Amino acid sequence: MPIREATPQDLDAIMAIVQAGKAIMAASGNPSQWKGDYPDRAQFLSDMARGECYVLEEGQIPQAVFVLAIGEEPSIGLPAMGR
Repeated sequence: MPIREATPQDLDAIMAIVQAGKAIMAASGNPSQWKGDYPDRAQFLSDMARGECYVLEEGQIPQAVFVLAIGEEPSIGLPAMGR
């Protein structure tokens, strides 16, 4: 299965993957990691603009999505490594 940079044309498939992931997390006892609309389309477009959003595809259809960002974790409450 090839991995490639995501494009805006992948957004519908990406959001379907996210919704499926949220359902799996909730069913597994983790309903709060991705609350509400997070991550949303704007977040993925921003990740794409930085060249950090990727999809794994089969038959040219995205099956998984991930963001590979190098640097500090911007989430509140998570310390940067090495501090």
